[in-house]
Amino acid sequence: MLVTLAVTTSGCYSPPKTGNPAVEDRATRKRTERNLDIAIRGEGYFIVQLPTTSGFLFTRRGALSVASSGELVNADGYRLYPPISVADASGLSITPDGLVRVAHSAPELKDLPPEVAGQIVLSRFSNISGLLRDGAYVMPGATTEQPVTGRPGTNGLGTIIVGELEE
Repeated sequence: MLVTLAVTTSGCYSPPKTGNPAVEDRATRKRTERNLDIAIRGEGYFIVQLPTTSGFLFTRRGALSVASSGELVNADGYRLYPPISVADASGLSITPDGLVRVAHSAPELKDLPPEVAGQIVLSRFSNISGLLRDGAYVMPGATTEQPVTGRPGTNGLGTIIVGELEE
């Protein structure tokens, strides 16, 4: 699965342009055991969509929760892109390749296999020195080409680790 994501800086949050920020290639992770805490092993960023524009930011922070709308969002309330909707997180599981499944909560359906709710995708940039950084987020700068975006574990993208967060 290869997703084409047109990234522009217009309409996006514009972090301060203070030189050429370093982007962490290797981060330490802490174990949380929480099914909505996810980290990336290898290259890539989670894609989040800004609520007020059609702009995107990229982050390696994977502390997710379920918003009142039922969508998976990060700690700042930005929804994952593409959006993934779930009823609640109690029966939710995420595979290393980013497939999000939800167990059936109705007693008469509990013996059925979990339902696929969506696919987490990652993006990676070949020229990370062109990225602009603001805290936990990065966005393409003027010299950054379009990212490679797809399913974790494909096209040089890392895989998902559940129950861990990058520090």
